[in-house]
Formats: sequence, C-alpha cells, structure tokens
Amino acid sequence: MWIGGVRARGEGAGSLEGWYVFADYCAGTVWALEVIAGPDGLGAGRRVTLTTDIDQPTAVVDDERGTVYVLSASGAVHRLDA
Repeated sequence: MWIGGVRARGEGAGSLEGWYVFADYCAGTVWALEVIAGPDGLGAGRRVTLTTDIDQPTAVVDDERGTVYVLSASGAVHRLDA
C-alpha cells in the first residue's frame, strides 16, 4: 500500500530539494521521485530508493524548514538525511 508523501522544499530538504518523497507501508521502502518541469507542466524523472528498513511507514511529512520525516506504525519518527 502506497503512502502519500511530500515534495521536499526548504533549507532542511538538503539534496531532496524539489523531489517528491513517498513510501510503501507493506515493504517498508521509502523512495524519492524527481519532479521535473516540462513544456506541459510538471513530470516525473528518476526514482531512487532512500531506505528499505522502516517498519510499516504510515506518513511522510516535513517541518517548517523542509526536513523530511517518515512516521511508522510503531510511533517511531525517522528523519531523512539526504
């Protein structure tokens, strides 16, 4: 089951700046999808795996600085340092 995510923006986003970050609840995988501008609007570019070891990710969120976090069903909060 795919977990919706956020488009990383801000000084806290680091190398994820501009990328859409999302997860898979069952597999525990977190990906980043490159967002690119084209003549007809935004499109998808490369997809990279950020981690495969988060148990049951339930949400991908960011804070006011743009730092991206993955929340898990166990209540754990994982900061993505990219």
